[in-house]
Amino acid sequence: MSRMEKIVNATSIVAALSAATIAAVVVHRELKGGSAGAAQSQILDARPIADWRNYARDGHQLGSAGGRVSIVEFGDYECPACGAFNRIVNSVESAHPGQISLVYRHWPLSYHRFSYPAAVAGECAGRQDRFLAYHRLLFEHQDSLGLISFTDFARRAKVADIPSFEACMRQPRPNPKIEADIAAAKQLGAHGTPALVVNGSLVAQLPDSTDLVRLIDQSGRSARIVGTH
Repeated sequence: MSRMEKIVNATSIVAALSAATIAAVVVHRELKGGSAGAAQSQILDARPIADWRNYARDGHQLGSAGGRVSIVEFGDYECPACGAFNRIVNSVESAHPGQISLVYRHWPLSYHRFSYPAAVAGECAGRQDRFLAYHRLLFEHQDSLGLISFTDFARRAKVADIPSFEACMRQPRPNPKIEADIAAAKQLGAHGTPALVVNGSLVAQLPDSTDLVRLIDQSGRSARIVGTH
């Protein structure tokens, strides 16, 4: 191998390591201490929230309202960990329909360019009862935010009145609903996205599918025990 080839190879390795380091820092900042890996089989460092139901009142109810596992999520549409959690919930919900009660609230981080306008777009779609469809599309196409227009997302989500959606998007910011969600997340004392209140406790790490299934099973056993008295 020539000296020039060695230099090129070394430069490529350094660039790859740098990119990996940057990605790790971003994920660590967005989810302090969290991991979506299968090896993480337990929810750690859970802090009970006495008034947690108050945080669920102003969000978007996604799916069943009577599931065995109650989750309030403060999320960001550009957050990789939020995208991972969205996939985890969808997978568990498919296998255990109606068992997860998820309330979604916005926490767009300031260093994500498209997260706040994406949250606004979700609210505008919600005015026409298409929040869930729009929400799912945003997470399914996280890597296309800024490339696919929010109006195109609206068409894909079957928002009926596109001119009204676009007029909603043009309204002055900040958006009161989103600002209220951000204030609630900060009041909660969360450290990054997704901030998750699971069965009344703020968790410091991202629960994986095993964690959620375990909670469903545990809640089911508790309900049966209570029902026998």
